[in-house]
Amino acid sequence: MTNFSSDTTVQRREDLLANDLSSSEIVMLDVAEGTYYGLKDVGKLIWSHLESPINVDELCDRLMDEFDVDPDVCRRETVAFLESLDERGLVILS
Repeated sequence: MTNFSSDTTVQRREDLLANDLSSSEIVMLDVAEGTYYGLKDVGKLIWSHLESPINVDELCDRLMDEFDVDPDVCRRETVAFLESLDERGLVILS
């Protein structure tokens, strides 16, 4: 498991095929693996923020601007989500 720090930079993989199903849902296909993934609501929003490289702190700041959420809760849940994306090989870290 990757240890995400405040300055860990995350970006979604560019080679995934993605399609919006609705304003709150997106599906992605990892062609190399033949695996589909779906994201809804906040997951889709985070995915959109990962289009360009962004560090964990900046991502959390953006989410707190959009939602009324405690900073510790935001960071904990965002890092957990990023870890799940990383475990599936859907993001690039630097």
